[in-house]
Amino acid sequence: MKPMTKYPLTLDKTTRLTSPSLARREDGVALAVSLVLLIVLTVLGISALTMTGQEEKMSGNFQDMTRSFQVAESGLVDAFTGQFSLTQTVLGTVTGSQTDVEADHATDFSQFTKPRRGSGYSALNFSSAHFETESVGKSGNATTLLNQGAYQITPKL
Repeated sequence: MKPMTKYPLTLDKTTRLTSPSLARREDGVALAVSLVLLIVLTVLGISALTMTGQEEKMSGNFQDMTRSFQVAESGLVDAFTGQFSLTQTVLGTVTGSQTDVEADHATDFSQFTKPRRGSGYSALNFSSAHFETESVGKSGNATTLLNQGAYQITPKL
């Protein structure tokens, strides 16, 4: 007795069993798979480009922030190398080598106190004059504000 099959099975050149219906069902599968892979690779490429653009912006902002901090520190150094005044606010400006970098600083007298113990200065003849210095550094879109206090031993007035 012969087995009954709906579709005849044949051996192809690679000695696999094939069926005509199986071959018909696989038509276009390679096209569908390649289109899905193409879409996935396109989405990955677009997301990589977007991330690269964002990282470039973050890097530029970080550089501006670092420059503004450094120029604000330069403003403090400039303020402390100048003369302090007990009666008026001392203003100054520091500009960097780049066109968009600058710092403005202001120094104000705060108060008189006794000299610190162990400083070697008598509280009868000397006072400590306290000053507050503020420096604002600007670079690009970044702004940094630094405050620094200092005191100076002065003869009593």
